[in-house]
Amino acid sequence: MEIAASLIGDWLHDPIPVEEMCVRLTRLGYEVVETRPLDAGLEPVRLVQVVDRRPHPSRSRLSIVTVSDGAESVVLVTGADNGMPGDRLFYAPPGTKLPDGRTLGTVEFGGVPSPGMLCSASELGLRAGPGDLWVWTGPGAPGDRYTDLMDRETVLVLEMTPNLAQFAQSARGLARDLAAVAGARLPDLADLEAPAAAGRVEIAAPDRCPAYALYEMPHPATDLPIRLQRQLRASGFRLVSPMVDWTNYILIDTGQPLHAFDADRVRLPIVVRLAAAGEPLTTLDGQTLTLTADDLVIADQDGPLALAGVMGGRDSAIDETTRRVLVESAHFTAPGIYRTARRYNLRTDAAERFLRGTDPEALGPVLGRLQNLLEAGDQMPSGSLAMAGAAPERRRASYRRDVIRRLMSAGWADDEMDAVLERLGFGVADDTVVVPSFRPDVLEGVDLAEELGRILGLDAIPDLVPPVTEPAIRDRAHRFRENVRDLVAAAGYTEVLSRIFVDPRREWGPERIPPVHRLINPLREEEGALRTELWPSLLETLAFNRDRGVDLAPLFEVAVTYGGTPDAPVEEWELAAVLPFVEDLRVHLHPHRRGTPDVYALTGLVDLLAERLQWDLTREVSDPALFLHPGRQQQVLSGGEELGSVGELHPDVLENYRLPPAGLVTLRLRAPAARPAPPVTRPSRFPPLTRDLSVVWPEGLRFEDALSAVKAAGDGLLESCVPFDRFTGSFGQSLTIRLRFRSSERTLTEDEGDRLMKATLQALAKLGVTLRG
Repeated sequence: MEIAASLIGDWLHDPIPVEEMCVRLTRLGYEVVETRPLDAGLEPVRLVQVVDRRPHPSRSRLSIVTVSDGAESVVLVTGADNGMPGDRLFYAPPGTKLPDGRTLGTVEFGGVPSPGMLCSASELGLRAGPGDLWVWTGPGAPGDRYTDLMDRETVLVLEMTPNLAQFAQSARGLARDLAAVAGARLPDLADLEAPAAAGRVEIAAPDRCPAYALYEMPHPATDLPIRLQRQLRASGFRLVSPMVDWTNYILIDTGQPLHAFDADRVRLPIVVRLAAAGEPLTTLDGQTLTLTADDLVIADQDGPLALAGVMGGRDSAIDETTRRVLVESAHFTAPGIYRTARRYNLRTDAAERFLRGTDPEALGPVLGRLQNLLEAGDQMPSGSLAMAGAAPERRRASYRRDVIRRLMSAGWADDEMDAVLERLGFGVADDTVVVPSFRPDVLEGVDLAEELGRILGLDAIPDLVPPVTEPAIRDRAHRFRENVRDLVAAAGYTEVLSRIFVDPRREWGPERIPPVHRLINPLREEEGALRTELWPSLLETLAFNRDRGVDLAPLFEVAVTYGGTPDAPVEEWELAAVLPFVEDLRVHLHPHRRGTPDVYALTGLVDLLAERLQWDLTREVSDPALFLHPGRQQQVLSGGEELGSVGELHPDVLENYRLPPAGLVTLRLRAPAARPAPPVTRPSRFPPLTRDLSVVWPEGLRFEDALSAVKAAGDGLLESCVPFDRFTGSFGQSLTIRLRFRSSERTLTEDEGDRLMKATLQALAKLGVTLRG
């Protein structure tokens, strides 16, 4: 949000230096991220007086003008119709940077050089009457700088949280908090004093528009005073026309949107109603909309004039022929405004304010503020006011002082707390408060604690750890998930945290997300459904990093997925780990292997989890997952129940995310039944005896079955049996196994090793395994 510092200061009884204002706003929760002078770049501009003007010798439409700043003269070429001898003008020399971004230099016109330029008001970002050049009639002598003749204006760039933006995105809202810190309260706005006009307004949809005011007045004939124009520009608005500028000024000044209709183009009475389905409306930006029955419109007897709270219509727009205007001040409810603005992709300042919430009691007082400002600018509006509807009754919230003190760890006195709330506009009555109409963010008593902290000073609250009445208890399932995280991270995978919302178009087929999990009104189409699986988010993260030049890395996530049926939704914890098959990845391969990671690194991860967590996991060859490569995946089961899959990603999935070959593990995290801790054995102090065995492996033999036979032949001395190489040749499939034997009582001899290997080969021979020649 951008706002003029002086605009805030105009509401305060005692002026505050800009530096101090920034400090106080920051302490109130409004982060001042930038301050800058409005006239940055215009420092070289100075006031000059026209000494001589004569026709250009070769260009009939141009003139040669000599101007003086009292110390030196400058000759320029101009095509302006004004700027005669004796007039005072603003001169911008070469090097001046204008508000529109241009940097001036010296230009030749018909052989006559013209250094810099004489400025119009628009070239300085303002509007100031007829004529091409801005003839200055205010105080000042030739040679005075433009920045010294104007009131110094500072642009404040603020960032605020959504709850603060609901009531403080205006000069008056910010000034209210600043005044409360200083121990004062802003006076209420005076209501509009105008004759009542009955029968001009009717509300046919009170649930969408509780209150509506219409003020008929003459169209302002002149521009805003220069000071107000500069405040408007410093608040991020461009100058358009007198009436538009006034409505924008009131918006940033009070937070209440106004809209003006050309009174001669409206057939009264005005009706605030829902549109008829198919009704047309051409908006100010030239779009012709076909309205729905959910759109709220401002209509006269001929049809819609405007989309209520969003944008006006072209047929009732004001222009240079307008003589009288109808100024609308209304309160529209946010949900309807949101739907209409989103439906037609219309984002306007008025819609943004109505979405945050406006003050339903301010309709007349805001028009009174407009009236007072016009009178101060020597424009005397006279007209009539028509109103319909009424503001909703003010809410009440509980006010328990002791609870707030305990929550904030503060020792504030009752009278001190009551006085702060009253300065903010709350009505204090014993253990309740009446919430002011301009505070839609305050819903319950706990919201008052933040208000008191902001005004009394969050810095004064001691840094205390809140007392904990009961220690946090982590159940067995939680500890199991933490152990899974620790093991996967220790294996070299990086944990990520992704959004629970996903793009349904990027899933493997739209049927993977049941309709119950689609968002009815998503903020973005890319976040249109609750995730049913974690792996798409991991692939999006890989693709996001790759597009930004970040090396691919093994990733994993442990989080909740959302499945079930429309009638019985289910939330379930899941592990997903993705491993790109690229060189030089620093990932622990279990069992230990060398070379580029492949799918066996992922099966090893499953085995690692089963081994370390005593999790009864088995793997069987099957093709249950559409997102994995057929024939290169296994089903992971526990007690006969499918928990997930492990394997290579399907080429179509990889192409969809534009990724190199990669593998994936998905597991539903269901903690295994509690088991007694395994017996602790004393580590042997004797060295192992290691032998490698290359065998021809028969088709269909499971390694688990062969491992049981090898263990039986090991006579209790087999410590590990790990396959680490596979080769396929004319003889079939060869597998190289590393066997490690160790005794807890002695160092095994080579003869004992030969005996153990002979027994192992005999056991394997019974299963059809033969030694490779």
